Amino acid sequence: MSATLFARNLDEFCARCLAAGIALNISSHVVQRIGKNRFSVKWAASHRRQFRRVIDLDLAEYLDCIRCNDFSLLLSDGGLIQVSSVFDADEVAESRFYYIPCPIRFEKSELEIDDQIYPLEDFINELDTQEIRDRMCIRAPFRFELDPANESDGHPLNHVHIGSSSSRIPVALSMCWDAFSRFIFKNFYPEQFHVVESLIRHPATYRPQSLTEADEYELHMNFRVAP
Repeated sequence: MSATLFARNLDEFCARCLAAGIALNISSHVVQRIGKNRFSVKWAASHRRQFRRVIDLDLAEYLDCIRCNDFSLLLSDGGLIQVSSVFDADEVAESRFYYIPCPIRFEKSELEIDDQIYPLEDFINELDTQEIRDRMCIRAPFRFELDPANESDGHPLNHVHIGSSSSRIPVALSMCWDAFSRFIFKNFYPEQFHVVESLIRHPATYRPQSLTEADEYELHMNFRVAP
């Protein structure tokens, strides 16, 4: 699959979610040449922002992501999905799929005013301290990465961060967008899975195994690809 086709498929997926009401907002995805036959695919943020020097995600960083449209999808419960990949010709060379659950509980109906959606970041900012405490919901974010530039002992080629950014759980093969989106919607949004099921497939057979012999003896993640 080419970078251009991948971006087009992502935009179609996001548009379907928005039209079905399971997303509050979406971003388009842009393709940029970053070298000979190398292209990046990433969501188009509305504003540049300075990343804060924090070890792990916090509420301020979450709100900055929303303000700057720093996401592929802003789901109806406030969850964020970020999707980015680097292609070498038509092969995925790097990838990062990030799911960030919303740290504040709310109902979508609380944002609906005169057929418009009130900005979630403004809604959260207007909550007082007690309301923040009452609505706080601690759920771990996680991201799957294919990261060949940093592969080393303790940093598997394919891995998943769960909770702390220092956690790198080995994954036996590259997590593609189809596998990631199936995982997200089947496990965290099962009632909405039927909306997007036709747009995502089971992982394709071209994904090579990347688990090292040492990591085979550690707790790791694995899955089968479609024949």
